[in-house]
Amino acid sequence: MFERRTAAFQRLEFPTLRFLANENIPVSSITYLKAQGFDITAIGIDNPSITDEQVMQIAIDENRTIVTHDKRLW
Repeated sequence: MFERRTAAFQRLEFPTLRFLANENIPVSSITYLKAQGFDITAIGIDNPSITDEQVMQIAIDENRTIVTHDKRLW
C-alpha cells in the first residue's frame, strides 16, 4: 500500500515556485538560490530604483512571490 502511495505522489506535478527578490536582498543570496535551482529574479539587477508599486506589479504579472527585508506593510 505504501509503495502505491509513493508512486502516486511521485507522479504529481507541483507548480514551480517563482520568486522576485527586492533590491534589499544581497546579490550573493540571489546567486546562491539560482545555483540551487530556484526560479528567482532580482529587482536590483533587472529593474533598479523602481517603486514598491512597480515591484508588486511585476510580481503579479510574472506570478512571483516577493522576497524582501522591508518591514513596512505592502
